Amino acid sequence: MTNRLEQLTQFIRLGYADVFDDEFEFRSLHFQTDELTTEEAQHALKMVKSYNAFNGPKTAKSIEEFKGRVSDWRFGREGDPVLYVRLPYTTNQAEGQIGYIVGPRIPEPEHNAIFDRIYQLFTKSLQAGSVSWDEDRHNIRIHWG
Repeated sequence: MTNRLEQLTQFIRLGYADVFDDEFEFRSLHFQTDELTTEEAQHALKMVKSYNAFNGPKTAKSIEEFKGRVSDWRFGREGDPVLYVRLPYTTNQAEGQIGYIVGPRIPEPEHNAIFDRIYQLFTKSLQAGSVSWDEDRHNIRIHWG
């Protein structure tokens, strides 16, 4: 069996086959990965060098600052590239935390600061076409379409 990054590579190559191989007849315009760590998301993002306004390597480098501060990422395609990020409610839900003991709730000012930074980064520096979120701003959708 292949390791997780090899499987992720194969999955992204199939979804973005038109970017990687002009001869390949199949691709998926609507897909997303399972939950990824920041390192796994960076790997997936770097694979798609550019797609319209999307710059995979630049996006991959930019999300490094959120390592350990988010719960997870999901990358895919909804026509154009799409990235989902989930913010933790409690400290034990942050990426890299081990165990099932519920940690303290992340203070609202800290949560808001992370949310605001994500919004600014993706709308200004990374030229996402849209950034949307759920009511409590824990699930964020970033789309380059």
